[in-house]
Amino acid sequence: MSDHKLQQLAKYLCGLPSALAIKPSSESRYNFKNFEPDADWIEDIGIVGAVNQQLEIRLGTRADGPIEFTERGPPVEALVTLLNRYTKDFPNNVLLEKWVDDALAGAIHTFSKLETPVRVLRSRLYVNII
Repeated sequence: MSDHKLQQLAKYLCGLPSALAIKPSSESRYNFKNFEPDADWIEDIGIVGAVNQQLEIRLGTRADGPIEFTERGPPVEALVTLLNRYTKDFPNNVLLEKWVDDALAGAIHTFSKLETPVRVLRSRLYVNII
C-alpha cells in the first residue's frame, strides 16, 4: 500500500467542498473517529471482513457506483487514520487497498458532482500517516 495514496486521500478529505455540512461526531453518518470493528463480526468473518462490513454500512456498497461524501469535517477525515491503521496491520490486503482507492475516487467524485474545482488543502492528518 502506498502511503502516497493515503496522503492524497487525507488532502482531499480535508478539502472537501464547503457546500457539504460539517457535523459533530454524534450526528455524523460516518464518524470514523472512534472506529472499532464489531466484535461479533470479527468472530464470524475475521477482522478484515468486519472492517469491510462497517465501511460498507457507513460509506455504501461500491457496487452502487462511486462513494459520494455527504458531509465533511473531522469525523470524515478520520477515515484516513482508520485505513492507515488497518493497511499497516494487514499489508497487501487487496480488500483494504481497494477501500483506499475507492475512498480516494469517491472524494474526487464528490468535488466533481458538486461542480467544485479541486482545491486541496494541506492535510492536518499528514503526520498520522507517516
